[in-house]
Amino acid sequence: TLIKVEKDGLYGAPDIAIEILSQNKSYDTKRKRALYEKAGVKEYFMIDPENKNVTLLTLNASGLYEQTYEETGILRSDIINCDLKF
Repeated sequence: TLIKVEKDGLYGAPDIAIEILSQNKSYDTKRKRALYEKAGVKEYFMIDPENKNVTLLTLNASGLYEQTYEETGILRSDIINCDLKF
């Protein structure tokens, strides 16, 4: 994704979004998911702080999210080529 740097800020979508789910999980998992998908964020991580569950959604060739994995206590990103354990 191309990020454009201007004097008044950055424009464009990031490659990765990491969302710590709030009490309003429906908003995070539906509304924000739709916004990130539309913007073209390639990897969207949703972390449930209550149980440390991590869900990864990645954009497919059609520009739609597919669930890539769900794990506990590990965030695995292909884009930045790393595993983060917590």
